[in-house]
Amino acid sequence: MRKRLSLSAGSDSPVLQALFSCFSSDVFPGDAKGAPLVRCLCVLRPECLHIYSVGGSVYEVALPCK
Repeated sequence: MRKRLSLSAGSDSPVLQALFSCFSSDVFPGDAKGAPLVRCLCVLRPECLHIYSVGGSVYEVALPCK
């Protein structure tokens, strides 16, 4: 099965980098479903990092000032 994630094309900030990463199920307890790790898509934009879990949770992390 394949899944697709579309990011808004009208956004002012471009995607600088995107990659999959695994996080502890302690961070995403609702998405773990008994697994020790949860696979997530991390999308880096100039002003923040967006983390999308397979279960649909979305987290935004502000980046420190330059």
